[in-house]
Amino acid sequence: MKIRNLLCATTVALFLPFAGNALAEPGDRMGRMFEQLNLSAEQQQQIDSIQEQRKASSEGLRQQMQAAMEQMRSLQASNASAEQLRQQHQQIQQLHQQMGNQRFEAMLEIREVLTPEQRAKLAELKPERNWQGRGGRGGRQAQQ
Repeated sequence: MKIRNLLCATTVALFLPFAGNALAEPGDRMGRMFEQLNLSAEQQQQIDSIQEQRKASSEGLRQQMQAAMEQMRSLQASNASAEQLRQQHQQIQQLHQQMGNQRFEAMLEIREVLTPEQRAKLAELKPERNWQGRGGRGGRQAQQ
């Protein structure tokens, strides 16, 4: 019973980062933040290009993650060994890390497009968004 609770908690913890993304389009949030930066047309075009490239390159990872999570659900429902579940969990963690690395690299590319003043403004905007949008103590109520 304890292992089942642990597996359920692990599955929930893995999906939490994606829950916010499912409820609101990342581009919409980023778009609202970028509007406050007074981007030039050229900067906006460069950022749009970076975001499109990341979206295209991450599609395969998203599909792999979905398949890995489905496999985890199947393993949990079966008589799979703890070792099989651990291996599947490890695969999911690796995919999650790869997705995070892609987001980070895109952020670095976008950062290079911004002026120092725009970077400072973005840094002011991001903590507020993260605090409210990712299940921080303010939760979704803080956004309303």
